[in-house]
Amino acid sequence: GHSEKIKLVNRLKRSRKLRELALMAGRYRRLAAIARHNKIKSGNNELYDTTLGDELSKILPNEQLKLVNPDLELLFKKDYLDKQLLQYEYQGHTKQHKGPIVCCIDGSGSMSGSSEIWAKSVAISLLDIARSQNRNFFVIHFDATWDAANLHTNQFLKTDPYNVAQVIDMAEYFPGGGTLFEPPLTKAREKIEEDAGFHKADIIFITDGCSTVRNEWLEEYLAWKSLRNINIYSVLIDSGYNTATALNEFSDQVMALRDLEKEKDAAALELFGLV
Repeated sequence: GHSEKIKLVNRLKRSRKLRELALMAGRYRRLAAIARHNKIKSGNNELYDTTLGDELSKILPNEQLKLVNPDLELLFKKDYLDKQLLQYEYQGHTKQHKGPIVCCIDGSGSMSGSSEIWAKSVAISLLDIARSQNRNFFVIHFDATWDAANLHTNQFLKTDPYNVAQVIDMAEYFPGGGTLFEPPLTKAREKIEEDAGFHKADIIFITDGCSTVRNEWLEEYLAWKSLRNINIYSVLIDSGYNTATALNEFSDQVMALRDLEKEKDAAALELFGLV
């Protein structure tokens, strides 16, 4: 209620991290709206080509980004009128994805700073999408904690989507330490299996690190993933020497953010379009 909001505002005033987060999340709220407006999910056949045109529902993320930048907005309008916008050309059927979302956020020490702010802004925007489409949303924070049961989580159910305390907790919680991939993925699997509200969830996996997964574990996980028809979309915030090797083993799509400052908006937009 009202007093909750006042508490939130006071905390925002005190915390630089929360202020930065609120600013970026505000910007991504607009991007998420653009992505939602242009939501196209290809069926069994992936999109296969780009073409030029003026179909707003199909334009590429970097074209959409021009709309958020006042300097490029004019160029966008000109290209639109000239039918010169880059757009996807699809084959196959389009389908809407409306399932729940499980978002795993790397909270290891190296994420501290702009990587953490970016990951959490993305999570808040995904929560916005989930809210507006009446979908359940679950966040798993991971570090080097081996026991999946001990990982810190936040839950936003469609029956109580605007839980301010959970939003603040999600924004502030940061374990630091090392990185292990298996525990959060196991936790996501347990959530999807045990909670009917999450049966057909997409998993978003955001990390800046490398971790290996054991072969037996991977084999079993992939079998489960295929049985349940679960998609995993991963983002590697790359500090230059990280490889996506392990991520590629379990993800349906991996976005490598080589330059956080330059590419973060396009990556966020692509993610919003996927879920």
